[in-house]
Amino acid sequence: MTKFHLFESFPEDIRRLIFEIAFDEGYPGTNHLSVLSREINSWIQPLVYRCITLQTLDHDDENRFLRFIDMFRYGSRGKDFYANSIKVVFIDDFTFQDFALHFLPSCRYLVSLSCRPNPRSWSAPLGGKTPEDAIISILKPEVFPYLRKLSIPKLQSGPLHTFNPFISPLAQNLTHLDFLLGSELSWEGLKYMNCLQYLCIQPVMDTWLPSSYTEGGMQLESLVDCVIPFLPSNLRCFLIWLSATMVANVAQEDTRRKLQNQTPIFASLVHGWLDSRIILASSINMRPDSDPGMPDYFRDEVKDFMDQTVLVVNGNFDSRLIWDNPAGKVQAALRARDSHWHPMNGLGLRSRINLRPPVLADFSLFNKFPEDIRRLIFEIAFETTQADSSYLALVSRETHSWVEQLIYRRIALCCDSASRRFNSFVDTVCHGRKEKSFYANLIQSLSINADVLDHLGKGFLSLCENVLSFSGSWTNLGSDPWWDDVLQSILKCEILPRIQKLSLRDIVLPDIFTHPVCQSLTHLDICLDSSTPWDCFKALPRLKHIRIDALKGMPIRDDPIEASRDVREFIQSAVFNFPPSLETFVFCVDPTFALFAATMDCELKILRGGPTIFADIARGGIDRRVVLSCKPSPLVNWSDQRVSQRQVDEIYNFLNQLVPYSSSLLPWDSDNFSVSGREVEFDWLDAVKNIICQRKDASHHANHEGD
Repeated sequence: MTKFHLFESFPEDIRRLIFEIAFDEGYPGTNHLSVLSREINSWIQPLVYRCITLQTLDHDDENRFLRFIDMFRYGSRGKDFYANSIKVVFIDDFTFQDFALHFLPSCRYLVSLSCRPNPRSWSAPLGGKTPEDAIISILKPEVFPYLRKLSIPKLQSGPLHTFNPFISPLAQNLTHLDFLLGSELSWEGLKYMNCLQYLCIQPVMDTWLPSSYTEGGMQLESLVDCVIPFLPSNLRCFLIWLSATMVANVAQEDTRRKLQNQTPIFASLVHGWLDSRIILASSINMRPDSDPGMPDYFRDEVKDFMDQTVLVVNGNFDSRLIWDNPAGKVQAALRARDSHWHPMNGLGLRSRINLRPPVLADFSLFNKFPEDIRRLIFEIAFETTQADSSYLALVSRETHSWVEQLIYRRIALCCDSASRRFNSFVDTVCHGRKEKSFYANLIQSLSINADVLDHLGKGFLSLCENVLSFSGSWTNLGSDPWWDDVLQSILKCEILPRIQKLSLRDIVLPDIFTHPVCQSLTHLDICLDSSTPWDCFKALPRLKHIRIDALKGMPIRDDPIEASRDVREFIQSAVFNFPPSLETFVFCVDPTFALFAATMDCELKILRGGPTIFADIARGGIDRRVVLSCKPSPLVNWSDQRVSQRQVDEIYNFLNQLVPYSSSLLPWDSDNFSVSGREVEFDWLDAVKNIICQRKDASHHANHEGD
């Protein structure tokens, strides 16, 4: 399971901030974060009610509205909890249950408010007031001192006809403003809204006809020309909302004109030539360029038009403010213009419109973390990301310095000229801007062979002073004197002075335990034969984990009893000399031997009723720290059709005491292997420890039953 000990060491405010960042009210599944603990529940509950949508569009919406009213009025948390937690509200009915005018003013910390009444409630009386009167009565800075985002209905009739949002007392605090424009409006006050960053209007174009594209384009351009002189300097985006039908027709009509060498009608608006901050937006069900009957050349032009328009799935605009959901789409449309051809550029050069830098993810909360916490988060992300996590180094110069050290911490290479990883590493180390010693000192886990080291330079290993884990292969000892000297230097501690984990593959060293390097090892992976002396094994003071492949060095026996006796005697010799610090002893067996042992014990136990001969070896009877391991699975080519279900269960029971053979060059590294038919990321050493722990629990349980 995931280890949370690092997370639990964070201060409470940091842990809370991490959960607040992880929570997403747009994804219902994140609500389950609140059940992790009481402490986390107290952090998440205010976030659950941060954004509230109250609608009466249909029966289900009304029921949800009623449930919230009941919670607010009669719930155990009290009105103050909801009022203090709610930051974003969309409400479309000011008359329903006479709730809006009592609820909204209590939300003192409201940041975003969208109040667009639906047609059913628009004309309904509200204590002698219309919904328009109600909206006007609460839009005051003393009611909403923290309000920054506002969406209001059509400025066309009633009290809202004379309401000018640019000179309202709230105007100076607003960063986002959205309204329907149905009549002439004085834009003079707009330029004084110094905090405004996003302006969204939906003009009601009474003269627009689907067949009159020229007239519609001229009308829209005239509106934009009137507004541009009054746009405040801090404004980042001026969003003009059009109907889906209008945008689809305009996209296709402008494409036809372009292909016929005629001037497109909406090009100046779509491409931002009048002002780079102007973006067209629309609510759609289907993009017009998705029509399968459209020719490819025509579809490409339409797609180019639509890519520079903010498109929101139909309905989202009615339930959320435009900037609360597709803000990333706004920035994408702005960036798309940066590489577009300007038709008035006679030199044929790309028009580099002066755009404001795109807004990426909001790291303001993350940047509040202390540097050591931020670094730790990146280190955890690097280790747990399944994709190529080296791209984390590109986030910033600061993260590059953190991640670079992780990239070179574990190096496992084989000499393969076709391997991009091999060529990249050799090129970086040998021809990079930094000294070879810089990369060598970053390496903590190293697995290479003679050919790889030959490319890196024969003195490279002497530079690796911080290596803790090393794995090497000596297939033909004596064939390469230089590589043999490397082995002797490691065994004598002349290089790799901090080594703690050693894996020597394809070589048998009978006197391995007598070498100085073993005195500092905590993990050892070796091949041995049956004549290996164990006297010096118990003198290794720090050794905790050892994996041994010795079956190939044992004599071949046709008699299963003799075969089991050879293995048992080998293990018993080792057990008798176990050092006090040893926690696991993994003995690697051939899959044929494992299946033979399982079926033989099954036959002896079930069919003959006699004692088993391999159970003490496989089930920890000699010593519970002894665990068998094999690769591949003994069951790969085995068929259970000729045995009973009881025999099948017994064989599986036997083999469940074996752990998969780690495919890593260093066996204590993590592996992905199949457990019970499911792909599970599992630490190989944890699998070994888990079997030992099960044996300990079973023994403890048996002792209690005996008492």
